[in-house]
Amino acid sequence: MIGANVHLSGHTVEAGVVKTARVRFGDRVTIGLGSVIEIGVEIGSDSQVGALSFVPKHTRLEGGVVYAGAPAVPLD
Repeated sequence: MIGANVHLSGHTVEAGVVKTARVRFGDRVTIGLGSVIEIGVEIGSDSQVGALSFVPKHTRLEGGVVYAGAPAVPLD
């Protein structure tokens, strides 16, 4: 499930060069409203990303964990 106003990046521009990378979600992933997911991110199955969170480019989030914040980190 992807909440309202989520931004999933398909590309970025760095030093005048356009860079692209896939964003991959496992099964049963929830992305909270207003979150930003950068290029090259992989989120494991059964994970949740809290509202208004930021997941930096090329980050791998393990499955079965709840993440939140900017940058997104695991919650206890």
